[in-house]
Amino acid sequence: MAFPSVTYTFSNGSVADASEVNTNFTNIIDGLSDGTKDLSVNAGTFGGNVAMNANVDLGNATSDTITCTGTFDSDLIPNADSTYDLGSSSAKWAEIHGVACTLTGNLTVDTDTLFVDSTNDKVGINQSSPSSYYTTYNDLVVGNTSAGTSGIMIISTTSGVGSLSFGDGTALAEALSGRIYYDHSTNLMTFATAGNNSRMFIDLNGKVGIGTAPVTGKILTLATSGQDTQFDGATSTGGTSGFGYISINIGGGATRYIRAYNTP
Repeated sequence: MAFPSVTYTFSNGSVADASEVNTNFTNIIDGLSDGTKDLSVNAGTFGGNVAMNANVDLGNATSDTITCTGTFDSDLIPNADSTYDLGSSSAKWAEIHGVACTLTGNLTVDTDTLFVDSTNDKVGINQSSPSSYYTTYNDLVVGNTSAGTSGIMIISTTSGVGSLSFGDGTALAEALSGRIYYDHSTNLMTFATAGNNSRMFIDLNGKVGIGTAPVTGKILTLATSGQDTQFDGATSTGGTSGFGYISINIGGGATRYIRAYNTP
């Protein structure tokens, strides 16, 4: 490597002075070439590339600052696994930009805005302890007991469809084993089962269709072709002469009944 040019002005021309200069020059050369001597420089500017082939300390106090104007041309790897932090609770980086992120531990965003429990594979939204809730239903926990009101909202365009699906496989029929979806273009909510087969509908007026779309002017429409329709009403006491019935409130305090008797 090329060594810097050093100019030294003798103060008195003594042999001792010359010897000191020689020692200093030797230490500078050793420090720059093979690291056998420590080299301490209060200030300096390097006009070319600098290679340091041993341990390097930058700053010796927390008040020291390091400014990096250039860019890194290599990976930035810590010396030990799971030992060092990037920033702290009182000195945070403003933004981190990247293409991909792989974490092997928990992820916490703003205490409980988002919490990923890597040990139990649970996720909490506005919830910092999702694994505390009932095991069968706590893969995703939204809200907490002090939040008052919590909810999940699915947003679509005015002509789009929002849905919630229940699956047991990756193929289409398996991925849509059960489904609840809302068509914003017609304001129709549909409940589907067994491979996305539509079973029940609720239209924008609250009309219900079972097995078929609701019919205008009908509160409840049933698709009964080739099928049996069964209503189970209340059952009175009376042994073999008892009956079951469905009551229909027609307003004004009046009620009508459909009865089925045990005996003709």
